[in-house]
Amino acid sequence: MNGLNRFPKALNGSRLIRLGESAFADKVQGDKLADYSVPIEYTNRRGEKYYIHVGETKTGKPKFYVALHAHGSLADVIPDGFEIYEGPNGQVSLRKVLPKVILDDELAVIERELGRIDRLKHCKLDRKLEVLTVYLADEPKELFDELVGFRPWRSHAINEAQGERFRTYEAQLQFVLVNQKKRVFQTRRYCYLGRIDDWIDIGDRGPLAQLAKLYIKHLGQESYYELF
Repeated sequence: MNGLNRFPKALNGSRLIRLGESAFADKVQGDKLADYSVPIEYTNRRGEKYYIHVGETKTGKPKFYVALHAHGSLADVIPDGFEIYEGPNGQVSLRKVLPKVILDDELAVIERELGRIDRLKHCKLDRKLEVLTVYLADEPKELFDELVGFRPWRSHAINEAQGERFRTYEAQLQFVLVNQKKRVFQTRRYCYLGRIDDWIDIGDRGPLAQLAKLYIKHLGQESYYELF
């Protein structure tokens, strides 16, 4: 779907090899590719390059972390059980691989519903355990066009790619799995009232497809703030 990412990029259990300007993951088995010790390089959607660094804890155990600089001891493999995670706003981190509680088919349900509404073409989905969060692009058009250097003679794809480097996203809606066996969800929206300033439950629990159809259409509208 154009302009819609199902969820942020995550790479795990792989060795990344740079070839020119592209990177690909090739799973290493045994001593295969053992002669190619290439530091892992990850480029986020803003064009920032990150590297996995290897350090040491006070007890002498190895520790891994990501940084924008390539100085020091760099890792050429992602440690077992970890993955590179890119958040909706381009934040990159090394985290433990999470179990897939929200199913791919359920992600697709939200993706399809977002795709029905043109103003929601720039959204991101992020799943973390039992929570599926919808992020809405925050982009005042005049300021955004000036910021990204919008040019009408460029192709739509080029303008979109340039725009994605600067676009920011804000968490607006959550679908929380409350009954894993029956696949029942609870919807939440973010409440900006000073005395709350947190997620609040809205409406009744139910099947994901039903809740998506009921609430996604309110994103980016004044009616969103009337949902309770």
